[in-house]
Amino acid sequence: MYSTLNDMKIIVFAKNSSERDYLRNSLAPMEKSIVCFENEAICFDNLNSINPHAILARTDSTAVAWRFIFALHALNLDCRLFIISNLLNASQFSFQGLSLRLRTVPETVDGQALMRQIASDMIPKLEADATSQNGLLVGYSQAIKSINDMMPSLMRSSDSVIITGEAGTGKEMLARLIANHIKGESAFVKLDCSQYTEKSAKAGGANQQRYAQDILDIFNNSDYSNKPVTILLDKIHCLKKNAQSKFLLFLDGEINGSGKSNGARAKRVRFIATSEVDIAEMVKRNRFRKSLYYRLNVIPIFMPALKERKEDIPILVDHFCITACAKLKRSFIIPSTRSIEKLLAYEWPGNVDELRGTITRVASSGDETHILTHSGIKKRVNRTGQLLYQNFDMEVMPNSMEIQSCLQGLGNSSLKNICDKFVCRTEKSLLQRALVTTNWNRKKAAALLNISYKSMLNKIKMYEIV
Repeated sequence: MYSTLNDMKIIVFAKNSSERDYLRNSLAPMEKSIVCFENEAICFDNLNSINPHAILARTDSTAVAWRFIFALHALNLDCRLFIISNLLNASQFSFQGLSLRLRTVPETVDGQALMRQIASDMIPKLEADATSQNGLLVGYSQAIKSINDMMPSLMRSSDSVIITGEAGTGKEMLARLIANHIKGESAFVKLDCSQYTEKSAKAGGANQQRYAQDILDIFNNSDYSNKPVTILLDKIHCLKKNAQSKFLLFLDGEINGSGKSNGARAKRVRFIATSEVDIAEMVKRNRFRKSLYYRLNVIPIFMPALKERKEDIPILVDHFCITACAKLKRSFIIPSTRSIEKLLAYEWPGNVDELRGTITRVASSGDETHILTHSGIKKRVNRTGQLLYQNFDMEVMPNSMEIQSCLQGLGNSSLKNICDKFVCRTEKSLLQRALVTTNWNRKKAAALLNISYKSMLNKIKMYEIV
């Protein structure tokens, strides 16, 4: 795409002025258009107008790195993202549905090596895949990680899937994400099974015929004749047994308009069913046909309630807020720590859908008052220090790749020196979070961390916290 780097626009982001100057000076020999930012929201506001070819973000924070990823995804920008860090690596930023060219570069890399890395990545050998606009399966929790780990095998398979979970947990979004990864052009059709629930015998008979006809109409539609089709059977627990029988006959190739077998057509179809109740329990109670359950339940997936994966709330808030701001074309905002604290304390009966709606209102108004005054959230506020503990508990510990990167950067240093570096990183992170939690009141932050006010001032100066 690019034979030279002469006409490239590059954004440099770093909260520390000396780090910004270092990155800018490293790129200076390239004689490129370089724009520097220290504020995330202001940087995001200018992404569309600048339309950069590359972003260099100096950060050790997974949250900051993810915000840049979400912003590029939401704005659908064709841009390389370089995370400059000794603590983060690209493997930490792997969600299905995300197609961004991201690199992590050690903080200790010299200016010339950094330029070579950028130059090699800015001349791609292959075009990047289109960014998915069907959403992202976002989260750090083990349940979400497990589903993301399954996605590659789901992409290669055409087996039927049943996704269970409470209303609002993101079952349909996951179904669309699975369907989106079918190779080549494909079709996605949603059938709402709750439409076929009339209780009278006469209405029930009409509905089982309508259900069968709706399935057949999909295959008689010329738009789907030469492409794979994913059919979402939404709320399949609402489907009455007579309609279940018709659907079984269809799967067996015994129903079509001409009376001939549908076997050839059925091979091109993938069924994904969603349910808000346990279908296996319905089978036990003779409310759902066992044969249909086993035909559909080839790959079972459970989407947990939001209250069962609260560690995902901070990153979900960033994702929803950045996505909503981009869609509404409003100035980007980063919800405050105080708001996140209240959101963590709430039980979220409406699950992810309720959280998305809440954050969309915040993005639309540009004001966090809704969160801070929400009666349900207000009644469940935890103590001030709880967020600090939860954030620290969620911090990703260094893995083997990070340790190896650190070893290369520090040379033949002792284990003590390497540990001291990670201790300093943790201490700086705690200081920053304490200051944010107390709205940058240094005395309150010192009290929160059980250190003297003088020690707090010295550490702020030592770590250049601004």
